[in-house]
Amino acid sequence: MVFQYKSKQIMKYKIIFIGILIVLSFNYCSKKAINSENNIGDIVIIFNNAPDHNMYTFPSGMKTGKLPKSLICYIDENNIQREYSPTKEIDTLIIHNSKNEYKEILHKFQGIEDIFYLFKNGDTIEFNYDSNLYPVAKSYISDNLSNQYNFQSNIKNRQVNFGFESHTLLNNEYIRKLNELKNEKPDIYNTVFKARHIDFVDIDTLKHHFKTYKRNYKVLLDSLNNINIISKRYYNYYMYLFERKKMECLISDYDYLPENEDRKKLELKFLNFFNDSLIDNISYNRSVYRYMYSVLRDENEVTLIKETSGSHYDYRQIFDNLLHDRSLDSLPKTKELLYYGCLENIIEYFAKDDIQEYLSKYSELTHDSVKLTYLINKNHLEYTNCKDLLLLKVDGSQITFEEMLKKHKGKLVYVDFWASWCAPCLRSLPKARNLREKYKEKKVVFIYLAKDDENSSWSKTIEKFELNYLAENYFILNSKGSKMIEELEIKTIPRYLLFDRAGRLIHENAPGPGSDEIRNLFNTYLKE
Repeated sequence: MVFQYKSKQIMKYKIIFIGILIVLSFNYCSKKAINSENNIGDIVIIFNNAPDHNMYTFPSGMKTGKLPKSLICYIDENNIQREYSPTKEIDTLIIHNSKNEYKEILHKFQGIEDIFYLFKNGDTIEFNYDSNLYPVAKSYISDNLSNQYNFQSNIKNRQVNFGFESHTLLNNEYIRKLNELKNEKPDIYNTVFKARHIDFVDIDTLKHHFKTYKRNYKVLLDSLNNINIISKRYYNYYMYLFERKKMECLISDYDYLPENEDRKKLELKFLNFFNDSLIDNISYNRSVYRYMYSVLRDENEVTLIKETSGSHYDYRQIFDNLLHDRSLDSLPKTKELLYYGCLENIIEYFAKDDIQEYLSKYSELTHDSVKLTYLINKNHLEYTNCKDLLLLKVDGSQITFEEMLKKHKGKLVYVDFWASWCAPCLRSLPKARNLREKYKEKKVVFIYLAKDDENSSWSKTIEKFELNYLAENYFILNSKGSKMIEELEIKTIPRYLLFDRAGRLIHENAPGPGSDEIRNLFNTYLKE
């Protein structure tokens, strides 16, 4: 009996031991499989329960965030900016990178802080998040790489107010504006902005913190370098980020305190910092664009164009000024990037004739067909001369506006141009639902066309306001430079169109959904 008992115990332990070996080998094989699937130069990033870092809510309730809206941003092999946000609890991003041994990525933190990482090719990196939602990168190659990836999070007294770095708050427009109001317009600050005093952080105090931060940053970096814990490549990279942070804070001083020094000195700071060898870095791309806004735009007194839908600078003027700018002749890649940044803004704000003119100029100057094709496809500019609208359905399929009208022949078609970011549009939606309800038994079709919107925000807003109820929703893919948009002069939203039962446009500026006028029009045309 004793022997039988011992045999059972031995068998039990054998089973447990074999089970442990199976689990360990599975984990090992899983990690090995992830790495083995990588092509040479691929970087795999795994996100474990990545939080939403799109916006930050200050103690007063004020929400703020900065671009990009996506969690991750990087420059791909064609020097095109790519963005990515995880959509699942455990999600994976594969970045192809055969050009260089390392790839820099930007990871957003709480909507307003930029965290830059330099990942080694062939590595699989796992992102986990601490109690403050700060990202922690783990290398599957070695713990040493993990430590080098996370160098910045180990700087002594790194976080100050609200858990951010002093550098972040010194470059935050909201914090700067609060200081500006308190110093220059105390009456407004103490009345209109009184509730936001809880968000106030003194700029001089932040500068003191930043001075301490710079000292701690350099001490840690040098000490790790002296004992060979950090490689020369990473030492140089973090020194580059160190100089970049110092310059970013200096730029903010110029932007908000321009009387301190001659702004020409700011241009020299940029030019001394610029280096074409950094063109593959997303951090460098962002610095170059900052130069476009802080120097090329402001210093050259570029025209501010005011429209009913808002205001924007004349990026055509900046583009043309660059043609004669000799200061960047030794930096051809940086200058091309500036042309590209101007072109993106021209596509955003100007009509099709301007877009076509500057697409041609860009092509002649750079001969960069890859990025040009990317811009054309991204903005569906191949439809620039098309009188029709190219529409994306909620299910991902596409249809033209003309096809949509034909589908509803025999019914009145009421079209609402809107966007998820448009406050007046959102205020009209409850009234629009009431209108749809009133005419649900009639031959009236309600069409919602999202103009100049973002796909993710569009779909979320549709769900939030139940816009699929008694209506059809489409995302305009070719609103940039569309002939139909231009001919109807749809510059502001919301904007409403009404088509009769034969598909003819009978009202190109129809009344809104909350008005008696639109009901009267419906009733009149339904009788015909």
